[in-house]
Amino acid sequence: MRVICCALVALSCLSLGDVKVVSASWGSLGKRIDVRELLQKKIDSGEKEVAIDWQTLGNRHMGYAMEFEGIFKDAAGKSHKILANCGKLPLDPAKWSTAEYAFNDLQNQIMSAYERGEKRFVVAPGTYYLTRSPLQSSHLRFWNLKDFTIDATGCVFVMTDIHAVGFELVHCTNVTFKGTTITREVPMFSQGTVEEVGDKHVVVRIHAGYPQDMLEKNAYDRTPVLSFFNRSRLIKHGMEGEANVQKIEKLGEGLYKVHCASPGLKQLQVGEYAAWRRTVPHGGGECRINACTNCLIEDVTVMNGRGGVLHESYGNGNTFRRYTVTFPPPPKGGTEPALLSSGADAFYSEMARKGPTLEGCIFDGMHDDGVNIHGKIWRVKNVVGDKVTFDYCVMLPELGDEIHFFGDKHQLLGKRKVLEIDSREHVAWARLTLRVEGGVPEGSRTVVVASMSGNGFAIRNCITRRHRGRGFLLRGANGIVENCHFENINKMGILVMPEFLWANEGPYAENLIIRNNRFIDCAADYYRTGAVLAVSSMEPMNFENPGGGPHEFVPYSSCHRNIVLEGNTFEKCNGSLISVTSASDVVIRGNTLVTPLWRDYEYVVRKGAAPHDTAVFVSWCKNVICVGNQIVSPGRKFKRIAHCEETEDDIEKGFEVKR
Repeated sequence: MRVICCALVALSCLSLGDVKVVSASWGSLGKRIDVRELLQKKIDSGEKEVAIDWQTLGNRHMGYAMEFEGIFKDAAGKSHKILANCGKLPLDPAKWSTAEYAFNDLQNQIMSAYERGEKRFVVAPGTYYLTRSPLQSSHLRFWNLKDFTIDATGCVFVMTDIHAVGFELVHCTNVTFKGTTITREVPMFSQGTVEEVGDKHVVVRIHAGYPQDMLEKNAYDRTPVLSFFNRSRLIKHGMEGEANVQKIEKLGEGLYKVHCASPGLKQLQVGEYAAWRRTVPHGGGECRINACTNCLIEDVTVMNGRGGVLHESYGNGNTFRRYTVTFPPPPKGGTEPALLSSGADAFYSEMARKGPTLEGCIFDGMHDDGVNIHGKIWRVKNVVGDKVTFDYCVMLPELGDEIHFFGDKHQLLGKRKVLEIDSREHVAWARLTLRVEGGVPEGSRTVVVASMSGNGFAIRNCITRRHRGRGFLLRGANGIVENCHFENINKMGILVMPEFLWANEGPYAENLIIRNNRFIDCAADYYRTGAVLAVSSMEPMNFENPGGGPHEFVPYSSCHRNIVLEGNTFEKCNGSLISVTSASDVVIRGNTLVTPLWRDYEYVVRKGAAPHDTAVFVSWCKNVICVGNQIVSPGRKFKRIAHCEETEDDIEKGFEVKR
């Protein structure tokens, strides 16, 4: 039986001219619908193809990871199994047997092994140039697998279509994918040497072999962010390290004048470097792990990653062991080493019911964060009694899930249990109504399904370095970061903070342990709290104009709760190295700050941000225990141990200064 790509439909035998539909179904997570009448009408009207999407096939209430599966018989009686999750299915059997619509050979081999009942498939070592069917969103996509291992040790998978995800698991349980290196034929970023610097512009000559056209159609859906690197190819800090582009002019082949407003241009020198990511079309991610349970990604290396490199959605206890993101070799025709490894975050986890475990991972050279773990924050639209209606997307919560409600200052108003789910309004990117135990707290402006926020995540023995953004951006409950290494990061090493009106990611952290980590040459965040390690909440308060601010610390101490920061070492970092705001029951114990605040730095900060001559900043906190910490050989910008606002606890007594 020839297998081609599509997502899921259930029909009795229908005639499609000389073709009969033996079976077909469409849906997701076991919620499927019969589309017999719909397809028959299309066939009877002479349509030549069917779009594989919920707008055409229906079942809008389950708009995530939808799949089509059908078995057709042609005039000769040959069976064709159709699997797809996107694109347009031609209603012509002659096209089904062509290479254009078939899975690549590797996917066919793996699927066939699984269907034979095998528990393990070993891919022969070698380099594979993988294509993808127009009916499939990924080069390799596997769904509904259970208790299966794909061992690709010694393999290199080259993904050839920039419009498609590389590798994807969907609705899988106890599946292991291991051993391979994943890369791209075409770099997903570009870079060059700075040839001229003005007050509001920079001229860049693109390196040979890298994408030469900064104005390439469909390469950028918006103007890019430029990141700047010194002659040692280390990323510059804060505003010294990046600029938001306003306009691009082509001066010649591979030569561009980039107009940008950034104080960082004052520190930029001719002969230094700039790099920028290309826009990822049709959804981000090089690897996607969607609605999977207890799966393992092990010894997988990604170079030249597409967008956010590994994107986990709706996970449930997945593990990522020795997963690496690193620099690719120079592209064909190029000699300059790559300045970036990927276009965005190395690891991105959203709305996991049980948070991910990361062990021994290395994240190097990304154009954004190393790790981002969060739930999603939604705007409240209506409250009637004990029912709340809010914006929502795709995956429904479960009865008994915990919902957190927040007010107009982003303060936590209360926690409630879900008693009833009204999914009648629930469509992709639409609204959801819940009935909650104890009624909706008065003044609620936003909500988060706290039970789907990555709770219980664990990050141990990982390295993140030489990249833009934050090292780790964390939220949720019962998490731990232990024995990790952070170095040469454009902003902060660890930031624990919800983003209510910008990225809509939260909630606050509870029962979080950050222990025995090492931070080297990490920068202060240039627009919020200015900390290498921050548990904070500086947020815009204007719901109607979030980007316009103003940004303020959330003036409540009951947001973050039960936080332990202990045994961490900071070496030659700038800004307030430890910053805690809007929190209660915090322990700062046994941390060592070596040569903090050691260099001049032109900070650009919001009003009320942490002072940049202070090692520790604490604001709107209560029950802070600070003991056994030390500051060794403070730098020349160091003026005081701690700056405290709206906090009664004595922080300075918990630090000893050794000059």
